Amino acid sequence: MIIHRMELENWGPFSERRELEFSRGLNVVYGPNESGKSTVMQGVSTALFTRAATGAGPIMSLLAGPHDTTRKGQLVLEFTLRGQRYRVEKRFVGGSGTTVLAELADSGAATSTQTGETAQARLNELFGTEQQGAGRNTSWRGLWNLVWVAQGEQRIQPRAKTDFDTARGALTPILSRQVEEAISGDTVRALLDALAGPYDEFFTPGRGDEKKSGRLADAREACRRAEAVHEERLAKRLQAEEWIDRAGALQSEVEGLDEDRQRASRRHEQNDHRLKLAREAITAVQEHGARVTTAGFEVEKARSARAARAQLKVDATAAAKRVEDLRGPAEDGAGKVQAAEAAEQAQRERTTQLKTVAEQAAADEAVARKLARWHNAIVERQNTAAERPTIESQVARRAQVAAELATAQEAVVQAEAKAQAARTSVDEARKDLQPLAAYTAAALKQLQRAVQAEATASASWAAAQSLLHVSALKPLTLEVDGEPITVGQGERFEWPIEPGKVVRVPDVLELSIETRHGDLGNLDQARQDARSAVTEALAKLGVQTVDEAEECGERRQQAEAAVQAAVDAEASAQTSLKLAQGTMENLSQQLRALPDDALAVHEAAVAARQQRVDEEAQGVPEALRTEWEARSAAELRAHVAQVEQADKEATRAYEAARTQSEKANNAVREAEKDAAAARSALQSAEDQLATREAALASARAAQTDDDVDVAADAAQRAEQSQRAEWQQACQNAAARGGWDAPSLSLTPAAVDDLFRQEIRKLVQIVEDEQRAAKRAEEQFSARTTELTGLRAQLDVSDLGDLEAKLGEAEAHLGSARTTLLRLEREAQGVKLLRDTVLKHQKALTEAVQGPLLREVKSLLEQFMPDAQVTIDDDLCINTVERNDTVLDVDNLSAGAREQFNVVLRLAMARLMAKEQPMLMLLDDCFESTDPERFQGMAGLLADTAEQMQVIVFTWEHERFGAVPRVHKISLTDSKAASA
Repeated sequence: MIIHRMELENWGPFSERRELEFSRGLNVVYGPNESGKSTVMQGVSTALFTRAATGAGPIMSLLAGPHDTTRKGQLVLEFTLRGQRYRVEKRFVGGSGTTVLAELADSGAATSTQTGETAQARLNELFGTEQQGAGRNTSWRGLWNLVWVAQGEQRIQPRAKTDFDTARGALTPILSRQVEEAISGDTVRALLDALAGPYDEFFTPGRGDEKKSGRLADAREACRRAEAVHEERLAKRLQAEEWIDRAGALQSEVEGLDEDRQRASRRHEQNDHRLKLAREAITAVQEHGARVTTAGFEVEKARSARAARAQLKVDATAAAKRVEDLRGPAEDGAGKVQAAEAAEQAQRERTTQLKTVAEQAAADEAVARKLARWHNAIVERQNTAAERPTIESQVARRAQVAAELATAQEAVVQAEAKAQAARTSVDEARKDLQPLAAYTAAALKQLQRAVQAEATASASWAAAQSLLHVSALKPLTLEVDGEPITVGQGERFEWPIEPGKVVRVPDVLELSIETRHGDLGNLDQARQDARSAVTEALAKLGVQTVDEAEECGERRQQAEAAVQAAVDAEASAQTSLKLAQGTMENLSQQLRALPDDALAVHEAAVAARQQRVDEEAQGVPEALRTEWEARSAAELRAHVAQVEQADKEATRAYEAARTQSEKANNAVREAEKDAAAARSALQSAEDQLATREAALASARAAQTDDDVDVAADAAQRAEQSQRAEWQQACQNAAARGGWDAPSLSLTPAAVDDLFRQEIRKLVQIVEDEQRAAKRAEEQFSARTTELTGLRAQLDVSDLGDLEAKLGEAEAHLGSARTTLLRLEREAQGVKLLRDTVLKHQKALTEAVQGPLLREVKSLLEQFMPDAQVTIDDDLCINTVERNDTVLDVDNLSAGAREQFNVVLRLAMARLMAKEQPMLMLLDDCFESTDPERFQGMAGLLADTAEQMQVIVFTWEHERFGAVPRVHKISLTDSKAASA
C-alpha cells in the first residue's frame, strides 16, 4: 500500500487547509510538539477505518473549534492498494459526516464512486477491518494495530494492548499457512492420556518401535507358524499334482518317441540308397569332364597360335613406325647441345667481371669498418675523460656514507639493549602473574553464583522457620489479625508464628498440624550444601573470604595488564631494533657499492681507451684519418653504411651471375643427356624392328597362316561335342541325387566341386539321421523307465488325504491372519492418531512462531548481532540473551524495550507483506534510543522501506540525515513542503 497525498482541513491544529505529499519508501514527518504529527497519523486511521457519521465522540474532539458545531472538518487521502489508485474523502459537520470513495484512472479521473456506508463497507473489505464506530478501542483495525505504533506505545508489546487478540487472530492464519485447527488444550491432553495405555501395549515408549512381546507379537508368531504348516502341506499337494501331470506328459512323450524312432529308421534307409545312386552318377560326370578339359586345352592351344601369328605382324609394323619417329629428335639434339655451350661461355665471362668488382667493394668495406672502430675509440676516450667530476662526487659520497654507517651501528647497539631490557620486563611480569593464575573470571563468577545460592537457601530456611503448615479436617473460618479467612475441608493453610501475629481458631482439634521438620531439614540441607559449595570454591582459590578472592581477581587483572604492557613494550623495542638493523644494512650495501679507489680506476680506464685508439689506427690510411678525425660520428656511420651497401650490391650481382653460369652449365648437360637419349632410343627401336621381322619370317617358314586357321576350327568342333556329352551326364547325376541341375556356364572343375559339396551334405544327412534314431531309442527307453517310477510313487501317495490336511491348514491360517490384521489395525490406528496429534501440535508451533522468529533474528543480525531472542505463544519477544546473560524483555531499559518492540513490528510487517500490501506508521518510537543504536534502527527502516512504505513521525528529523533516500515532510512550513 502506498499513500500519495493527504489533505486536512479544520482537523486538530490544522485550522486551514493543509496538503501533504508522500513518496514511496521511507517518509519522515517532523515538527515540534503540538505541531500535529500524531493528528496526521490519527487522520490516516480515521480516513480509512472510521465511519464518518459516528456522533460527537473523539472525532468531534479532533475538529478545529469543537464547540462550534457549524465548523466543517475534512480529510482527503489518495493511496494505491494492489495496483489500484483510490481517493477517499470524509467530511464532518457537527455530529454527522459523509464518506466518498473513488477509484482513479492513470489520468487522475474517477472511474467509479461510492458514498456513505457503501463506501465505508468497501474500505473495510479492502483493508480487512470490521465496521466500528469511533470509540477508543481500536480492535476493529485488526492486524494494522501490529504495524501502526502510536505515540506512547513504542515500549508496549502487542499482547499488552486490549486489541491484540483480534490482531493476533488476523496474523496467525498468515503465519500458520492455513492451519485449520489449533491442536492444544485440555481436550488433546486427555486424548493423549487415553492413548498412552494402548500405545505402550504395542510400542516401546520413547523409541516408537514395535514391542517384541505382547498380543501383537504373539499373533505374528502364530500367523508365521500357520503359514509354515500351510506352505508345507500345499507343497506336498503341489508335488503330487506335478507327479500326475508329469506321468501324463511322459505317456504322451513315450508314444511320440516311438513314432519318431520308426520314422527316423525309414528316412535313414531312403537317404542311404539315394547316396549310392548319386555317387555312381557323379563318377560318370567326372569322366566326361576330364575329356572336356582335354579338348579345351587343344582349343586354347590353336587359338594361342593364331593370336601369336597376328601379334607378330602388329609388332613388326609398330617397330618400323617407331624407328621413323625417333630419327628427327636424334638429329635435333645435336644442334641444341651446340647452342647451350655458346650461352655457357658468354655467362662465364660476365661472372668473372662481376667477381672482380665484388672483391674491390669488400676491400673498401674492410677499410671503412677499421676507420669506424678507430673513430669510436676516440669518442669512448673522450667520454671516459668527461666522467672524472662524477667519480670525484662518488668519492665524497663514500666518506659521508661511512660516517652514517658508524652512527647506525651505534643505534643498533642501543636498540638491542632496549629489546633485552623489555624481554626481562616481560619475564618479571609473567612471574608476578603466576601466583594469581587461578583467579580467572570464570572462577570468580562461579564463586559469586555459589554465594548467591547460599543467600537464597538461607533466606528460604529462615522464611520456613516462621510458618507451620496445617490442614482443615472440615470447613472452618479462621481469623488472622482480625481478618476472617475461610478454609475448606482438606485445604492447607500456612500458620504464621512471627511475633505479633494473632490467629484465632474456633476449635484446634479441627486442624491437622503438619510438622515442619521435614521441610526445614531439606531447606537446612540445601543451605549447608550451598555453604559447602562456597567453602569449596574459596578453597580452590586458596583464600578465606570472598573479599580476598575479589581482591586477588583485581590483582590478577592488574598483573595481566602489566604483562600485556611489557609485551607491547618488547614488540615496540623489537620493531625499533629491526628498523635500526635495516638502516645499517642499507648503508652497508651503499658503502660496498662505492669503491675506495674510484679515481685510480678512472685514470686506468682513460689510459686503456687511448691504447685502443692507437691499436685501431693501424691499417687506416693517414689520409682517411686526417679527413675523418674532425668529422662527426653520424657522418662516419653514413659513410660506412654507404660502403657496406655498395659491397652488398656487388656481392649480390656476383652471386646472381654465378647462379646464371651454373644454370647455363646445367642446360648444356641436359641438352647432351637429351641428345644421347634420343640416339639410344633410335638404336633400340632399330634393333627391335630387326628382331620382330626375323621372328615373323621364322613362323611363316614353320606353318602358313591358312594351316593355323584350319587347326583352330577342328579343335573347336571337338571341344563342343565333348561338352554336350558332359552336360548330359551332369543332368543325370542331379536327377539321381535330387539336386538342381548345375549351370551350363560352369567349368567341369567347378561342377565337380559342387557335386562333392552335395555328396558331403547328403552324407551328413545320413549320419545325422542315424544319430537321431539312436537318440530317439535312448529317450524312449529313459522316459519309459521314468514313467514306471512315477506310477509307483503315485500308488504310495494318497491325494485325498493331502486335500483334507491342506483344508485344515488354510482354515487355521485364515483365523491367524484375521487376528493379526485386527491387532495391526488397532496398533496402527493408535499410533496414527497419536502421531497425527503430535505432528499437528509441532506444525502449529513451527508454522506460527518459526517464520516470525527467523525474521526477527534476520533483523537483529543487521542491528544487534550478539543478541538472541525467544518468541512466546502470543508471538511477542519473551527473553533476550546477550553476553551469556538471559533477561526478560520487561527487565530491559526503556530504550532497549522500544528497539526490540520496533524490530518485532518490522518483522511482522515483512511477513504480512508477503501475503498482502502493508504500510508502517511509527509515531515518536525512538525517544529513548541513543544515537549509535538509532543509526542501526534507521538502517532497518530504510531496508524495510524497500518492501513497503514507512512513515515516521518525529521531532528529531536531523537524526535521519545519514539515511539514504529519505523523504522529509515539515509540518511547520505554511505549505507543508517536503524536504
